[in-house]
Amino acid sequence: MKQKELSVWLEAIVLLLAASCLVLALLIVPEQAARLAVANPGYKDLSLPCLIFVEITFIPVFVSLILAWRTFADIGRDCSFSAKNALRLRTISRLALLDTLLYVAGALVLLALDMLSFDILFITMCIVFMGFCFTVASAALSHLTKKASDMKSENDLTI
Repeated sequence: MKQKELSVWLEAIVLLLAASCLVLALLIVPEQAARLAVANPGYKDLSLPCLIFVEITFIPVFVSLILAWRTFADIGRDCSFSAKNALRLRTISRLALLDTLLYVAGALVLLALDMLSFDILFITMCIVFMGFCFTVASAALSHLTKKASDMKSENDLTI
């Protein structure tokens, strides 16, 4: 697969992820929050703050998708191993960690309020696990990209 073709596929994946996140953030999450408030009157007062919390946690996701788009565009321009891409990947890693820590803090707040049900705990743990996976993968890719960028710079100076 050529770099330009790879770039197009990666950008298409980012667009699909962005569309999925928009549908999740604008349609599914608010609908589920309303359904939870009706099904459990004890959660009615907590429904809006939790909805706002979840919507806020989508911000790092969309910023990460923008950074990924830029990185994939650089791949299409044959600039895969650059310090700029390493920085973008490190930023994506930090945003994933931030999002993960926000969900951990949210779960701890719900636990302190004695409102952490098993369903919410399970969903939160899945999000935390995925967040840590993205954090580690992005950090590793950032490190490798930086090393490759450094080697490329050294080779450019040698020639």
